[in-house]
Amino acid sequence: MKNTENFIILICNTPNIDNAKQIAHKLVKEKLAGCVNLFSGVTSIYEWEGAIEEGEEVTMIIKTLSKNREQAEDSIIALHPFDTPEIIQVDVPASNSKYYDWLVGVLKK
Repeated sequence: MKNTENFIILICNTPNIDNAKQIAHKLVKEKLAGCVNLFSGVTSIYEWEGAIEEGEEVTMIIKTLSKNREQAEDSIIALHPFDTPEIIQVDVPASNSKYYDWLVGVLKK
């Protein structure tokens, strides 16, 4: 394992696979993410405007570096149809050395 304090994962749900793919392709193309995993068929239950809602969503797991977080967030918000998209940051203090080296290499601009 390697110390990877600047490695982060962003988690974001979208309403459908097409929107998730649109966001993922933009993030990878612009080198704001090295990889985005998409998980379809996620059921979300939440409160919105006083009512309990339930819906199918797609979860995106976005692997990037902390220096890209703000730009990645701006790109997600620009393409996301929700008024309040979920964007959660998870810090990755350590990871596989080869994977981290690959990520850093891919994200060089």
